[in-house]
Amino acid sequence: MQSQNKAESKFGDPAESKLASRTPVEAALAGDFESLQTDTDIDMAISGVEELIKAEALHAQLESHKQHQEWFKKISEQELARVQEQVDSCIRGKERAEEAIKDAERRQSALKKMETTISQLRERKDCMRAPTFPGRV
Repeated sequence: MQSQNKAESKFGDPAESKLASRTPVEAALAGDFESLQTDTDIDMAISGVEELIKAEALHAQLESHKQHQEWFKKISEQELARVQEQVDSCIRGKERAEEAIKDAERRQSALKKMETTISQLRERKDCMRAPTFPGRV
């Protein structure tokens, strides 16, 4: 409370104390040009505001860079998903081709069995026509 009383006695009320303790940059940004009494205060304000402008420009560049990174990451993820879908599609195609080959092999085997059966039946028929066929009367 004593320090507050000292501030009040020196500067009036605490709000005025805050105004008096502002830096030249803070005063310039607040539009309080009257409080900038010396060339040094004005030079410091100009320099500080220029630095703030540069910092804001760098911040904007950083944000833009971050947005570009996110965009490229999103594109990369989309491209990866597209490539993965192509790989999955190729794998499914390979599996279908392998199944078709197995199916064709089964059919070929069945055809060979049928051809063998036909051959055996013809041999049987030929044997039945022969005069010495057992069981023929």
